[in-house]
Amino acid sequence: MVFPPPPPPPPPGDEPMIFPSPQVSAANEVETLHVEVFDSELDLAQDAVLAGIGSSREADQDPCGVWCAKGLTVVGTGMRAGLHMTAETRLAIEQANRVLYLVADPVSEACIRRLNPNAESLWHMYQTGKPRIEIYETIIAKILSELESAGDLCVAFYGHAGVLTYPAWESIRRARAIGKRARMLPAISTEDTLFADLGIDIGRAGLQSFEATRFMYYKYNFDPSAGLLLWQVGVLGEIDWNPPHPGARPRLEVLTNYLKKYYGPDHEVYLYRAPELPTSRPLIERVALRDLPTAEFISMSTLYIPPFGQPQRNEENLLALERIEIKK
Repeated sequence: MVFPPPPPPPPPGDEPMIFPSPQVSAANEVETLHVEVFDSELDLAQDAVLAGIGSSREADQDPCGVWCAKGLTVVGTGMRAGLHMTAETRLAIEQANRVLYLVADPVSEACIRRLNPNAESLWHMYQTGKPRIEIYETIIAKILSELESAGDLCVAFYGHAGVLTYPAWESIRRARAIGKRARMLPAISTEDTLFADLGIDIGRAGLQSFEATRFMYYKYNFDPSAGLLLWQVGVLGEIDWNPPHPGARPRLEVLTNYLKKYYGPDHEVYLYRAPELPTSRPLIERVALRDLPTAEFISMSTLYIPPFGQPQRNEENLLALERIEIKK
């Protein structure tokens, strides 16, 4: 699960390719999954050398390289449990003295605990009705405490740890502030699977990406002629952790009314939820913008709004580029 940052202070293009939506009951059945543990005999030194071939930067010549176990390593398990975890992340989990994790499904949890039996879940820190920022601070305090005692800590989050995961970034910032080594490893996020499942090529029309609550709190100058991605619409404006999020639909009505000013009521939009299990498929719901508040798949969904209209040509830039002469 991807967790949002704390609330901020007051103050027609090409259509995606949509695959048929599966029957939820059948698509999400859990089947027996065999997950291969990363080869413990892997020659890490050789891999580290190969990864740095051609590099002349001083930072890349650090003898610790990407395999350094000292300090805090924050990783993401990817979207599809057991299949999206990178080799680099597997190594970080397997080699750490201590592992904490916050994932959304039992398959991911089993993978982590198989790689490192000395792993502890953080899920119990989520308490219904508790302000999100308090939950995040509790998680951060736990991470820093474990880092201090273990000296070598890996923390695994669902998806990409750097995408809308306030405790991950804040733990890294605070660890570095007290002189600890801290890093984050890349992973597969909802955006990556969305590109593949909806058939979106951002090179053709571009993409703007916002966390839904911040998008509504501030007057961003977004362009309807480019694609728009709004994250976490299911918890729009929600300060407390309050599943099953009863205020989601009324708040979505406010978002819909705002978007209709730019796109009109008939523009088709897409609610997308990435597949979480090896046997599941993505949940994709296409609706007219006016029907967004009554859509079926709101919880844990990302909203994608295709481009509307055509972008305005920048004649000044075109002329400036044409004037450049390349000497052969």
